[in-house]
Amino acid sequence: PAARVEISQPGREMWVELRADALFLAGTAQIRPARVATVDRLVAILASTANGLVYEIEFLVGTDYDSRQRWPETERILVAGGSLEVARAAAMGQLFLERGASPAAVTVGLKPEAAGLVRMVFRVVEQQDRAEDR
Repeated sequence: PAARVEISQPGREMWVELRADALFLAGTAQIRPARVATVDRLVAILASTANGLVYEIEFLVGTDYDSRQRWPETERILVAGGSLEVARAAAMGQLFLERGASPAAVTVGLKPEAAGLVRMVFRVVEQQDRAEDR
């Protein structure tokens, strides 16, 4: 399938998982130009509020990185040389912010053991909870 969708908490949280190359040009952190319009629609949704509820997105790029690795290996991957996955997460976070999303509504990160995939988690939260947590 092109994407997998799961509602993890009805009315509160759902996620979509798809191949990273569906969002990024193959082997790069460059977002496919055709996907920018999708980001714009998501930014518009993130900006909306209803009855004290706000929307958030968590954008996770799959990686084969293993958090149990020793620190020198972690440093090599994440600090010294970086990685395609880190660059992709950063590029997507930057695009959301450039297109007008609130920093409080967007989280980016890595998802271990999911190399080649991207997961977007959409949440509905109480506006007061977001302000207290961030």
